[in-house]
Amino acid sequence: YSDGIGPVFFLRGRPFLVDGVKAMRLDIQFDNNEKLRNAKMLIKVDKEFCQQAKEAGFKVLFFTSDSPSLINFCKRKLGFILENGELFKLLEVGS
Repeated sequence: YSDGIGPVFFLRGRPFLVDGVKAMRLDIQFDNNEKLRNAKMLIKVDKEFCQQAKEAGFKVLFFTSDSPSLINFCKRKLGFILENGELFKLLEVGS
């Protein structure tokens, strides 16, 4: 994903079946160290990406991170839940 300045991050989703539920593990690689720019792009991409994942039948998105600031941002702004070292987002109506 990119903005008017250039690339911001690369996002890959890998499908998994977890206890019979279609889930997607996210791999994200940021292309810069600009936290505000990254945050703005994550917010912009989140709704569209989640909608596309729901339409494809996914019920859960999940990923891991070693970055406390990214973890807190995803919990506060994007609706992820931290459990056992993994961040989860349930894709339900209205999410």
